[in-house]
Formats: sequence, structure tokens, C-alpha cells
Amino acid sequence: MNKRNRKLRNLQRMHGLSLKVHLTNIRGLHSNLIPVHHHLETAKPHLLLLTETQITTPADTSYLHYPGYILEHNFRPRAGVCFFVRDDICCKRLRNLEDPSCSSVWVLVDTGIEQIVYVGVYRSHSGDEETTRLFQHLSEAADVAQQRYPTAQIVFLGDFNAHHEQWLFPYQKTDHAGREAYKFALSMKAG
Repeated sequence: MNKRNRKLRNLQRMHGLSLKVHLTNIRGLHSNLIPVHHHLETAKPHLLLLTETQITTPADTSYLHYPGYILEHNFRPRAGVCFFVRDDICCKRLRNLEDPSCSSVWVLVDTGIEQIVYVGVYRSHSGDEETTRLFQHLSEAADVAQQRYPTAQIVFLGDFNAHHEQWLFPYQKTDHAGREAYKFALSMKAG
């Protein structure tokens, strides 16, 4: 069976499957690369999002790659995110929706039946102004994504470092990031 037919057969099988999307705050990709590769080998998720990768983009990223997966990344010191996407998944990076000052990666996954925009986000413990700007950018970029891909679902994943009394027991206080995240979530639900 040639490669094109095999890929088509895999795509057809995806129609009836749920996507396995895994997320973890890795707190340093270099020190956890072997466990990450082991997870890819054993769990075989369709997408793996890692937040807080805490590395600068190396000149050669090949040592980070894993066979059967495509690596989409936005590496930053003390922040950063990356997706490992199985290479049998139809996936497109949406760089035009990314803000260079934010730790986020936007990808469009097309299963043949549905489209899903996955947004991997890491918000470091930055100030209120940066937090407000991040959520404003995410909201504006989500509006653009909905215009460009009107039938697509949009899924935001990540570590927002936000605390809100309504969703994080036993926190008794809501911080600025929690208020912004809450407003953002409500605006996405309304849209």
C-alpha cells in the first residue's frame, strides 16, 4: 500500500475517533525530554501540549523532535509552549493569529468531518497590564479565527496562572488574572 493510500485510510479512521489531546505544565523541557518522548511512545496522543517549556529556541531543534510527530513551538525563557502533533493528523499552524509577545501557539486540526482550532497558552506571573493585554489579544484573535473558520470549534488549553474563587477551591480570593480569565471564558461562551 503506498503512502498516500495509507494516509487516506488513517484519515478515514479518524472520522469515528475522538482526538486524544494531552496537556501538562512541563516546567522545563530539557530536563523532562526523556519522559515526554516516553509519553509520546506509550500514550500516543494525537496532540500533546506542553506549557512552561522554559527554553530559548535552539538553532537546531531536531533533538526535540520525536518520530511520528510534528513539533510546533513558541519557546521562551521562563515561559513558552509547544505542541507535538501526530503526523497522521491534518494540522496547520496559524501564525497570523499569534502575538510575538505572548506564549501561545495556534493550530488548526482538520479531521475531515470537523475543524478544531487549538490554542496552547502559558501566562507567566506577569503584571496586571500584561495579563489584560494577553486576554484582549486572545479574544481578538479568537474573533478572527471564528471569521476565517466559521464551523471550527476553538479550544483554549494551557496554564493561565489565574485564580478565581468560583473555580479553584480552596482559594478565597480572586486575583486580576482570575477576573480576566473569567471574563474571557464568558465572552467565548457568548460568542
